[in-house]
Amino acid sequence: MNDDNIIFEGHIFRDSASRLIIPEDIYIALENTKSTTSYEFAMQMSKEDAKTAGNYNYYASWFILVKHDGGLKKCINAAKVKGAKDSEAINKMIEEGKIVLSQVKINSAEEVFESKLKTNKPLNQQDSHEEYQAYIDKETKSIQSELDNIRTNIAIKSESEYNDLRYRLIELKDKNYFVYSKALGLSYGNESLTKDAETRYNVLIAKIDAVNGKLELNHDEYTGKGIRKDKSYYTFSAEKYPTLTETRLKDIVNDIRNYSENDYVRIKTEFRDLYNDIYAIYQLALNAATEMDCMTKILLDEAIGIYKAVVETIGKHEAELERLHNKNKLYFGTLIKKPNSNKDNQ
Repeated sequence: MNDDNIIFEGHIFRDSASRLIIPEDIYIALENTKSTTSYEFAMQMSKEDAKTAGNYNYYASWFILVKHDGGLKKCINAAKVKGAKDSEAINKMIEEGKIVLSQVKINSAEEVFESKLKTNKPLNQQDSHEEYQAYIDKETKSIQSELDNIRTNIAIKSESEYNDLRYRLIELKDKNYFVYSKALGLSYGNESLTKDAETRYNVLIAKIDAVNGKLELNHDEYTGKGIRKDKSYYTFSAEKYPTLTETRLKDIVNDIRNYSENDYVRIKTEFRDLYNDIYAIYQLALNAATEMDCMTKILLDEAIGIYKAVVETIGKHEAELERLHNKNKLYFGTLIKKPNSNKDNQ
């Protein structure tokens, strides 16, 4: 296999029956697509949402992987994998043999090369830790350096400059995902390293988004369009919140629908944790923009607006929990029995 022809390299999950686990959005898109080639599918996804334009290989690779596995019916929607809520839960399922982690490479001839990663890899090995640290530090520094270079040239003077910077940001976003994917493989079985890889990925994505938002603002000013009210310039928050609200909130809502008073404290804790994670995304968006010197009133307004909207959505479900909880409370005086009138007259 010639590595020069590799169009995708990363990691995939399979369940205990060796079925390929596919992200829910990809699974639904493949269910509804009329595409017959990976090129058609990737182009379809790009046309449906301009934000996916830089992820051509990502979508093409899912089409190839599903075809390689014998079609969608032989694969499984990630939403159907019970218990796979987050990286910690997935790691536990891997250790228990409920999920299998594999490394895959796809070449330009659409050949898939897959190797199952060993599940008995010793935890906390010094050599694996050092390999992870050396790789992630080097790649993080490389991405940050490229991003700094783009930011210093963000005051565009021509359409070609804008196109060049925009393309470099798309490539940088793809590189960040590739580094994250490989880092997960190197951190396999080590929860602290897995969390470190996820944190680094999110921080860099937030920074890339901040620079891209400022670039789009500069471009619209350069072309004379001015600030467009129908356009979101900074998309990090909008892309990250649904990951929480469509998974964890869905589970919380299901618990509320099957409410038992014994669940109250647990569900309240889940709400608190969800609020904290939502706030962390909000803060990350602001901190990243500040660090990259891309903070604008537009960013602040967008970040505040979507944060408030998500919190309001969560709050409505929490209010339903409180309604059920209050309904089950004993009213004042209900334990005090009414005096027996006959005995009082004796």
